[in-house]
Amino acid sequence: MAKSEQSQVGWNQLSLSVFSGMKYSLALVLIAIALLAILYMVGWDWMNNDRTVYEYINYAAVVLGGFIAGTKLKAKGWLSGLILAVVYWVFMLLLTKILGVQPLTFQNTLIRIGIAALLGALGGIIGVNI
Repeated sequence: MAKSEQSQVGWNQLSLSVFSGMKYSLALVLIAIALLAILYMVGWDWMNNDRTVYEYINYAAVVLGGFIAGTKLKAKGWLSGLILAVVYWVFMLLLTKILGVQPLTFQNTLIRIGIAALLGALGGIIGVNI
């Protein structure tokens, strides 16, 4: 009987892939915010839907970060994407607290973290398989 090989993923590899994905996630958010600022200066008024726009940008950043983390790790992309999503949202929650932005309710925050975790896991799965 052939012995099946389990891919061993160490904590060091996992953390390196997660923080590599975080770099790309934060870069995407900064680029998107800069583009939104330019569009606002040009005349496109998106401020009526600002929370929704920021939310979708953050979700896209989580998917991109999960994809990069899964690509770098080459195994267990769902785990790297899930950890990236949780780390990303905790970072964003801390950042909003520091900047004084009005936070969401606890229930809404948990729902958004759950959505981000699923999207991050999906991005990690896609990253491993590409």
